[in-house]
Amino acid sequence: MKTLKFAILSMFIATTLCNCSKAKVSNEEVPLYDGPITVILFYPHYLCLSFCDASGNDLTEGICCEEGKTSVSPDLYALDIYGIYKSVYPASWALDESNPVMIGFTEGKYASELGAINSYNYLRFNTQSRKWNNEGDSIPCVEKITLKLTFPHIFGNDLEHDIVTWWEPHIKNTNIASCYRIEIDGKEFTEITHTNLYSIATLVLD
Repeated sequence: MKTLKFAILSMFIATTLCNCSKAKVSNEEVPLYDGPITVILFYPHYLCLSFCDASGNDLTEGICCEEGKTSVSPDLYALDIYGIYKSVYPASWALDESNPVMIGFTEGKYASELGAINSYNYLRFNTQSRKWNNEGDSIPCVEKITLKLTFPHIFGNDLEHDIVTWWEPHIKNTNIASCYRIEIDGKEFTEITHTNLYSIATLVLD
């Protein structure tokens, strides 16, 4: 009886995993499952960053989001992501000049809802890395992601700044990636708060 139950379960899983199609993302074939989803296709890399100067002043103060929206206007910044398949916020398969990588925005008065320990405003960078290769084999989360960010309001210049992040499986949920190190313009930060989903840090700029 146990053998029969195991055989039926194996057939169900095999049918579920083989019921797939393919979509092109960034010129790369990525398997997308059509049937009942019994696996997680991507590792979430969800990063929340606040920026302040040496005196503790919030450098994102004054950034205005459109009313009713929780993302920063793309007119205020330029962002490119290296190291992983990149998704917009909220997640979307389409990514082009008319649909740029979005940066989420959380006002300081709501920061505690993210799990933040201060009341700075936070920028949210929601990206994903693939959990399965084209052969259907499970692969580890991407370890290193670089955000190339130009944001005059924050940095006070029109230069591109590299925010390099290092990731590992979340200690409580290996289906989620957790950031353990951040480096910006050569300055390292390891004081990072982790919730069930977000990695949260405050970057102090010189």
